[in-house]
Order: sequence, then structure tokens, then C-alpha cells
Amino acid sequence: MAINTGNIEMMREISNFFYKTSGIYARLCRYMAYLYKYDWFITPYIENCEGLLDQDSGLGDVGAV
Repeated sequence: MAINTGNIEMMREISNFFYKTSGIYARLCRYMAYLYKYDWFITPYIENCEGLLDQDSGLGDVGAV
């Protein structure tokens, strides 16, 4: 009923009740809360880029000299 009507306060109250009374639900909530969402990315940082263009072999890999 709370989902169909969009009653957020009731859904939160139900969720808190299950969190306090059900170990499985609490464990699932903690698991989902700390799960990586892959909304981050790693950006490479090259400290000394002088001479890198001279070493490029044209293959797209700087290390393939």
C-alpha cells in the first residue's frame, strides 16, 4: 500500500522496523550501502612527460618502442 501511494514516510518506517527486527534485511541494507557503485574512475598522472612523444612508435602504446 505504501509503495503504490508513494508514501515515503511509511516506507521508511517499515524499513526501519525490518532493519531492527530482521538480521537478513539489516545485513542486506549494509551490504548495499557499502557496495561500490562504479561512479568513480582513475585518471592517470604522468609526472615527467618530456620526451614521451619522441618515444611513440605509432602503435598507440608508448611502451611498445
